[in-house]
Order: sequence, then structure tokens, then C-alpha cells
Amino acid sequence: MAGRPRITPGLRGGGVGGVAAHSSDTRATPKPAERPSRGLLSFGLHFLAGGVGGTVGAAVTCPLEVVKTRLQSSFHYQTYRNGVAVPPPVLTAFRQNPPRAAYDHMRHVVHILRDIRRSEGIRALWRGLGPTLIGVVPSRAIFFATYNQTKTVLTGWQSPPPTAAAEVDAAAAAAAAAEPYALTSPFVHIGAAGVAGVLTATSTNPVWLIKTRLQLQSSAPGAAASTPTVYANSWACLRTVLRDEGFRGLYRGLTASFLGIGENVIQFATYEYLKSRLRRHREHQQAQIDGKAGARRGVAAPPPPPSVARSQQLGDTVMTAGLSKLIAAGLTYPHEVLRTRLRQHPDASGHIKYRGVFQAAVLIYREEGLPGLYGGMAAHLMRVVPNAVILFLCYEGVVELYEAYAARCATKPSLDARR
Repeated sequence: MAGRPRITPGLRGGGVGGVAAHSSDTRATPKPAERPSRGLLSFGLHFLAGGVGGTVGAAVTCPLEVVKTRLQSSFHYQTYRNGVAVPPPVLTAFRQNPPRAAYDHMRHVVHILRDIRRSEGIRALWRGLGPTLIGVVPSRAIFFATYNQTKTVLTGWQSPPPTAAAEVDAAAAAAAAAEPYALTSPFVHIGAAGVAGVLTATSTNPVWLIKTRLQLQSSAPGAAASTPTVYANSWACLRTVLRDEGFRGLYRGLTASFLGIGENVIQFATYEYLKSRLRRHREHQQAQIDGKAGARRGVAAPPPPPSVARSQQLGDTVMTAGLSKLIAAGLTYPHEVLRTRLRQHPDASGHIKYRGVFQAAVLIYREEGLPGLYGGMAAHLMRVVPNAVILFLCYEGVVELYEAYAARCATKPSLDARR
């Protein structure tokens, strides 16, 4: 059907782990019934594609994750503010001079990266990568499976019963088929992302707590005062937490993680909107080209070369993935600081400074002011935006490889029959 983009089951939702990329030549895209992968995209494919994208993104951006985590922590609050030309707070600086603020904060992040490499070694930049990778694959799989299933259920609630559907005007049905995004309310994506976020945060919180504590400890000389507990590895950290804090200690910061579900909701809704707008823009452009070609030659214009269509598809994915993540992360950032503070290990005397979301927010504001709730924001944005882009591109690559393989398998029987 003309004007219908490629939409794979469970991928139309967008956001982290969801890609609904489509070619600029929407006419050349087969109908859903013709796509061999439409009914074959299973939980295994979601698991594999999300795991690959999450693994590559986490490995590439891990050094920035270490810097961000330390800047969010109270243990390192003074470490990177003494003897270093610290830029003004993010909000104040960007109101005054956005280009200068971006440059200053990027330079500050680079300075910290160099300082960690010089004082602790290059391996310190990838501290906590093990738990991160262990958490990425199941979290992506859980999120994708839950999001897709919830979206299917919620979309079914929106659909009219069969008797009513039969009475729908043919023109209206055709218009709805040509506009698949109109069939899915934004509330469906919001609800699906919310449910998936709750289940994902609850099931993977212990992994992220271990990752955070490994990244907060420092192996630099003289760092023992600010980071009193040194964990040899992930298992040692797990045993120490269970021994000293009990099973509940593994779920410290979970409430703050629930606050972060809003980030997923905003990201998914923004991604869906941007994808829809871009698709309509491409269709409008192609319609104009066809109209001009038809006026001159009486025939429709040929579709763009595959290389051009592929470049436009990659560009759309990069832009929508990066922009949606930038907006969502920027609007909801304070929950990241609260989550890190709640997950950091007790001090030398065993005292737990931050015990709840509200108590932590009030204490941070009293001791550090509003900038304390935005500590490490520059490093965070420098990490999550490219990480989201890498995730989307890898995810889409795995899906397309699977579709190509499924297409070859679907055509092989017919070729054998001809012989």
C-alpha cells in the first residue's frame, strides 16, 4: 500500500530498543502481508537485537558513565571540585551562554577522564562494565517483551468489535490503513512504556546497584577516605551488600528508578511523534516529485537509489533517536542523581546518608543547592545520546539481517519447485 512505512511487530514503539525506520521511498516498501518477518519476529529476536545494541552502546560509552556516576555521588563531590576549573552549574551556564557552557562542560568531562586514566589506569574507565553488560541484555529483553505485549493489549482495547468494524465506511478504513500511527493512541505508548519500565526497573535494580558501587570506588592513592569500601569484583560486592544491608539493600534506589520511568515515557512518545512527522514529510516530498514528473512525462518518478534511501533511513534514525533521548534525559535528569546517591555504599562508620527519595532531594538541596541535583548532567547527556543512537542502529541492523535471512528462506521453496 502506498505511503505505508515498514512497521515490525513490537518495534513501532520506538524509544530505546525500538526502531521503526523506514525508507524515504515509502512506495517501494512492501505491504506488511508481504514482509516475511512480520509474523516471525519473536521474543528471541527482541532479546538478541536489544542485547547486541545495548552491549555495544554500553561498552563504547562506559567511560562517560563512570564520570557521570562519580559526579553524581557525594563521595566525589569535592574530589572533582578542588583544584579544578569547574564550569558554572548547567542550568545557569546554559541560560547565559549555551555554546560556551557546552564547551566548558565538555572540557571538564575530558579533564576528569584524563585524571582517572592517569591516577587509576585505563581499566578504571571501564569499571562496572561487567554488571552493566549483565544488566543490559535482560533489561532490554524484559522491556521489549513487556512493552510489545502491553501495547498489543491496549491497542486491542481501542479496536472496534468485529460487527462494528464491518460497518466502518470503506473510505475511512482505507485512510486508517494508510495512516497506521493514527490507530495507536499516544496513551497506548505511554501505558506500555510505563508498565515495561516498572517491571524492568524492579527486576534489574540489584545489577545496577552493584554497577554503581563499583564505579564509585576509587583505586587512586589517598582515595580510601572518600570511598571506604573496596569491592574486589561484582560477586564480592554482592556478598558484602547481602551481609551488611540484607536483601533489601539490593533494592536501594528503586523508588528513584520508578521516577525515571517518566524518561522512558517521554522518550517513546517523542520518538513516535518525530517518526510520524518525518514519515509524512518524506511522503509529501515524494508526492511533489511524482506530481512534477507526471506533469512532464505523464509517469511517476522512479524511486531514489537504494543508497540514497538507506542514507535517509539512517539519518532519520540517528536524528529521532538522539533528539528524543536528549529531550527525555534533560527533562528528567534529577532522578539520576537521586538514584546514584541512594545506591552509594555507606560511609566508614556504616551510616547510610540517603534513605529515601524525598529525604535525599531535600538534603542535597540544603547542602549543595539546586546545582547538586544536576551534577554530572553534561557527562550524562554526552553518554546517553550517542548510546541511544548506537542502540537504535545496532537494533535495526540485527532486525534487517533477520528479515533478509527470512526473505531468502521464504523464496527458497519456490525456487526449488521451479527446478
